[in-house]
Amino acid sequence: MNTKKKQAHTPGEWRVENWGYEGPTANKTKRIIITTTDHAIAEALESYHPDKNDVPGKPSKARRIAKANAALISAAPDLLAACREIHSLVCYGEYPKGMGNGEGAYIRFTDHDKAFKLLSSVLCRIDEK
Repeated sequence: MNTKKKQAHTPGEWRVENWGYEGPTANKTKRIIITTTDHAIAEALESYHPDKNDVPGKPSKARRIAKANAALISAAPDLLAACREIHSLVCYGEYPKGMGNGEGAYIRFTDHDKAFKLLSSVLCRIDEK
């Protein structure tokens, strides 16, 4: 019998915030933090390798990548919920006579529109950040 308890992730909406550094080493660069309403979950780190196409005064390529990574990480709870919902819409079954090669199983959605809307909403959330 398995007595290990399943570890749950931090619940709630995750979001991306820019936090300043504190203390004597503080500078104008903001840290990219994934947070909930009451605490930080993770930090998306920037590479310290400059890109030859970086323009002074504009976000570096490393910063843009870190922000994109943070957006993806912050969408994790929504992605998990969408996957669970989409899984509930899947029907497994045998190929109907005359379809496929007669081997294996096929997968279909009970509600294609709902599955598509769930995926689209999560992907839009990631792309907006």
